[in-house]
Amino acid sequence: MKHFTLTTLFLFLTTILLTAQPVITSGEGNPVIGDMYQVATSSISMGSQGAAGPNVVWDFSTIQEVSVSTIDFVDPATTGFGGQFPDANVAIASGTSFDMLKTDNNAMSRTGVVNQGFPIPYSDIQNQLFWPMSFGATNTDNFAATWVNSGLTFNRSGTITSEVDAYGDLMLPWGTVEDVLRVKVEEDYQDTYTGGGLIEYESEIYFWYKEGIHYPVMTLSVLYVSGSPTTFSGFMKGASVSVHAAPSAIEDVKVFPNPTSSFTTLSIELKEKQDVNIAVVDLLGREVLVVTNSTLQAGEHDFTIDLSTIEKGIYLVTSEVGSSINTQRLILK
Repeated sequence: MKHFTLTTLFLFLTTILLTAQPVITSGEGNPVIGDMYQVATSSISMGSQGAAGPNVVWDFSTIQEVSVSTIDFVDPATTGFGGQFPDANVAIASGTSFDMLKTDNNAMSRTGVVNQGFPIPYSDIQNQLFWPMSFGATNTDNFAATWVNSGLTFNRSGTITSEVDAYGDLMLPWGTVEDVLRVKVEEDYQDTYTGGGLIEYESEIYFWYKEGIHYPVMTLSVLYVSGSPTTFSGFMKGASVSVHAAPSAIEDVKVFPNPTSSFTTLSIELKEKQDVNIAVVDLLGREVLVVTNSTLQAGEHDFTIDLSTIEKGIYLVTSEVGSSINTQRLILK
């Protein structure tokens, strides 16, 4: 009887451990047209990525913000290069550069890139992430491209390996995101070009993903180009992350009309009495308008927002309720 009890307890605890591991599906991880996130670059470097394995706590709560940029997901057809990337169904926009992606229930794949207005379609697309994504999963894929630039023919070929090497809690300057998956990505590829030229690339990238957020909550990477390293680190601003460890105190948030030319109404429904801070911020994260900073009772509340004093453009309306944050994109035309 004692042996049976211990065995049963072991199986019970094992079941709890297994069910606690996060799993991200295609619907929870694939980027969606219209998504917009604010990302702050930081000064940490490779070697600071922390441990691999289960139930890790990564403490980046003291990292310093260097600058802020906006990650915008758009329809490839609106970029002016959609015809050269027929398989792409979403693009990450950054000025005149685009990452052209194909997303489906099995994978998120790069079909090519547009580098400062110059398109590089992939003849063999690069599978970057695979669904569902869970701890211990790995995938290796080949990719290739051919293009002509300044009269030279370039041929790219290489491999990418993605491994979900850890899960746990991620501590950032604005708070902790629980139950994240970390994906380690290694790329090894080369470009050869007319006349025997050769450029070699190696990269090591760590992505921290949270279920329901369609972009890494944090990224740490190093890229070696013919042996010369370039590092990058960045994390999402708190206003961009609407999935938090604590249960959301927000039932629903709506902003209408949107787009608007002058006034809009924010409607927010609360599950219980809460301290509420609602503001309009620009794409650099700067607060341009305070809507309310008060304690509200449970139920629905409407706020009319006068936008006549700010410039036309794209803004974010952030609703901070307790430990929950909801972000709505607002277009002022």
